[in-house]
Amino acid sequence: MIKRTLKNRKNSKRTLKNRKNSKNKNRKNKRTIRLIGGGEKEREEKIIKIEFRRFFINSFKKLQSAVKAGNMKRVQEVAEIFNNGFKSNKIGINTLIPITNGSIPIDISNNNYAINPLIAFVPCLVVIFDNIDDLNIRKTFINNFIRNRGNINLLSYTKNISALSAAIKLQDKDLVKYLLNPTISGDKNSSADKKVGADINLLTEDQRDLLENLLKDDEIEAIIDPIPTKPVVKLILTTELPSDSGYNPEVEPEFWKQIFEENEMLSIRNKINEMMNSDGNIPINNKEVSQLWSVCAINKSIIPTYFTPTKNELYESFGNYISDTDIDFSHYNIVLCAALIVFGIISDKMIGQDYK
Repeated sequence: MIKRTLKNRKNSKRTLKNRKNSKNKNRKNKRTIRLIGGGEKEREEKIIKIEFRRFFINSFKKLQSAVKAGNMKRVQEVAEIFNNGFKSNKIGINTLIPITNGSIPIDISNNNYAINPLIAFVPCLVVIFDNIDDLNIRKTFINNFIRNRGNINLLSYTKNISALSAAIKLQDKDLVKYLLNPTISGDKNSSADKKVGADINLLTEDQRDLLENLLKDDEIEAIIDPIPTKPVVKLILTTELPSDSGYNPEVEPEFWKQIFEENEMLSIRNKINEMMNSDGNIPINNKEVSQLWSVCAINKSIIPTYFTPTKNELYESFGNYISDTDIDFSHYNIVLCAALIVFGIISDKMIGQDYK
């Protein structure tokens, strides 16, 4: 009788132990399920990013091809392809795009990094701005991006690159102004009435300085003061042209005096020289100018499509690849931009003259 009782007690202990083991197994299983759930979410997010980048790269190739061909009808069609892609990828629209040299998007899953090094992960609008010059096309992308839950203040993983900082780097005043106050049209359910402009507070100190210089209203007035409208004075072509030695730089040429105010030519020359000297001090780091030369920025503000190379790269000359020194590269571009300003001033003065 006593033996049976002891045996029953042992059986009871085994039963309790089995129950505890069973509970522990259930707890472990629940933990495992929770862990699997977390990993699944990460995988889903990764898939969303992969799909958005794949859509963007494929659509970008079509846009690039249409722009190079100058086919504006095709450009508009591709812009609509992007818009539809933004709509169907609203969850992933704020995915950063990996880029290589020239701000060209790359597929990191099968990229040859020896040929196409990974430069950065940037917002998709940055890629558009760096490769498409047309302001209307850029506005279309900005509107579609914001309308489909795109974050206009999205920043890159490094270097603090945003849509606004990219526009500032390009020295495109019209694009910068539009990013600060975009015109977003949409349906009654859109967020068109909300503040969706770029936030200046997210810029670095250097980026803010560049923005401030870019938005100065007196950049053109710094070169030539406005002259009241007056009757056109016809040039009289009796003045003898200068000899091979050229004009005396200290005396205003008599030939041009007929259409310029007294000392106006010297004033213009001094202002342009001041800007050129100041631009000559802008440093070049890693073969790239740290900010656009002011004389070139003025040209770009007048002619939005005006292009000035900012990176001192190899170029072909008579079948050989050569490279300029950084100082020659800087001086060459400064002189070209300043010369265009001078030609522009002369052309303006020559309005109404009888010449070809």
